[in-house]
Amino acid sequence: MLLIGAGLLIRSLYNLRQIDLGFRPEQVTLFHLSHNPQNPEPAALARVAREVRRRVKQIPDVQQASVSWLMLFGGADINAPLKIQDYTPVPDEVARSRFNAISPG
Repeated sequence: MLLIGAGLLIRSLYNLRQIDLGFRPEQVTLFHLSHNPQNPEPAALARVAREVRRRVKQIPDVQQASVSWLMLFGGADINAPLKIQDYTPVPDEVARSRFNAISPG
């Protein structure tokens, strides 16, 4: 059983490495920007995100840039209650959605 499980794990890892991500990861840079906004309103935060994205795109050799609210592969996410039209949850059933807001690019 142990050998079969190990073999399946190795095969799965190999298959994951073969997936086309749609970009070349060796040319991707991720960074975390932490700031203390003067105005925490959503519209003000969106302006900051647009300005950061604009400035990063001005760096020589940068082809694309995007902003996300949470760091990719950072282990955190945003979750919110999920309501499905014409569905009544059973008692104690809680549906939640997990998401991360990401800009174009």
